[in-house]
Amino acid sequence: MKKLLLGCVVASTLAIPNLAFAANANDGIETSTDNEATIPGYMAPGTVIKFDEQEKSVILREGDKKPSLMQQYRLQADETDLPVIKPGMTVVYDALGAPIVVVPETRESINVEMKEINPQQGIQPLAVKTESGEISWFDIWAESGTASGSKADDGAAHKTIAMKTYVNVKSNKNSNKTTVLILDRGPYANGRILDMSKQSFSKLHTLSTGVFDGTISWDGK
Repeated sequence: MKKLLLGCVVASTLAIPNLAFAANANDGIETSTDNEATIPGYMAPGTVIKFDEQEKSVILREGDKKPSLMQQYRLQADETDLPVIKPGMTVVYDALGAPIVVVPETRESINVEMKEINPQQGIQPLAVKTESGEISWFDIWAESGTASGSKADDGAAHKTIAMKTYVNVKSNKNSNKTTVLILDRGPYANGRILDMSKQSFSKLHTLSTGVFDGTISWDGK
């Protein structure tokens, strides 16, 4: 079983010579490769569902079931990569019908990792990470909440990048660029790497484009 990171990775350095402490909070989104029940991989764009204490789904908002230009981009979700259903979990389906997940806040333990730092090496610069794939958009302001608890016009959803991380986005079709802030979790459709707010998406392509091939980059460990 794999476990995705939900939430901001908090790092702090204490005033103890040669030691640094990194705290990683793991919040409740899990993916499964066995027979555990997972969220639906596709629903009508704009649909919002919530799972009750018995893990049964309740539709909070009906999505757009009318045929549209964007539905031709419907992607088949990788079933091994979908989150396991948890009580209280809310799932919002983006403009292409792929899920974005919001889980209730938990008080799970924080794992503290202690690492030794060689003062002769100094502080190493963060490595720049990149990822390429298909990018879509979603209406972040239509959500009742986000995984980070915050909303913004430049908000975006990624499965694993730490919350509140700024990510550079480049379209491989027209070379347009913009920067987004990770505030949510998703998308969970095979081949998709990022969901941008429609405000950010429109800086690179028209909303009717639905999805484009792009490259993202960010500072990471």
